[in-house]
Parts: sequence; structure tokens; C-alpha cells
Amino acid sequence: MSEVRCYVFLASVWCFVYCGLALAESGPQVEHVQRRTLAEVIPTDQLKEDVDFLFKTIEEVHPNMFAYMSEEEFATHRDGLYERIGRPMNRLEFYKEVAPVVAKLRNGHTQVYPFLTEFKEHLESGGKIFAISLRFDGENVILTKNYCHEKLPVGGAVLE
Repeated sequence: MSEVRCYVFLASVWCFVYCGLALAESGPQVEHVQRRTLAEVIPTDQLKEDVDFLFKTIEEVHPNMFAYMSEEEFATHRDGLYERIGRPMNRLEFYKEVAPVVAKLRNGHTQVYPFLTEFKEHLESGGKIFAISLRFDGENVILTKNYCHEKLPVGGAVLE
């Protein structure tokens, strides 16, 4: 297997977010989303409404939400999340609480992405990205897509 050395792992995640979900933000299904700054504090009731919407949507669209974790076990994590959202938070604080709970489902395609609007604006204003997509196979981080001009072998393991 070819070796791929990458130093900007987070930027690759941003690339995946932009490439895979940029259209979703502009669609009619997200008209209810209110534009907020990263520093703006969001009231607790609105945060909990967002969590309700998130979990309701996952339950409705995911073919097997509880493939890797029982519904009861997940309920414990979800309930803990509701308890931690006992105060107003900004978007970053909220993301840091919600993303790990969604990740507990261990479905590689079920995740929460931070700050898509800001990332899209970054790209539209000429900002740079590290253009690859990665997946974790349980032991290694594997290059699955290469959108840049560099000769990086798809299927190679990221070592650093």
C-alpha cells in the first residue's frame, strides 16, 4: 500500500464538507435556519429545538440508526446532551457538545458538520483548501478521493 503523508487533516475534512454538502445549505429544506455569527449566544430553548430536529431527522432518514449501538445506550448519551445544554451557548460550544453524541452512532455517513456557511464563504473569497477525502478503516486513515493536482495515491494510508 502506498504511503501518503498529510499534515493538514482538518482541512481535508473541510474539503469533504464543502464538496459533499455545499448544495444542501442553499436548498429549500434549510430555509428555517437562521444566520448566526460564531460568537452569538443562542438561547437554550433554541439549542434544544435544534437537537430535537437533528435526532428526529436521523431517525426518519437513516435506514438503521442503531446498527452499532442499542437505542437504550444511545438514549443515555442523548439525555446527557440535553442536560449539558442547560445554558445558552455559541455555535462552537454547541457543536462541541452535539458532534460527539452523533459520532457515537458510529455510522461513517452520519455526522454533524461545523460552520458550513463560513467555509463556503472562505472558498468563494479565494480561500485555499487541502483537497482530499479520507476515511478511517478502524486502524488507518485512508485516502479515498484526491481533488488536488498533487500525485497522492487513492487507497494509500495517511501516516502523519
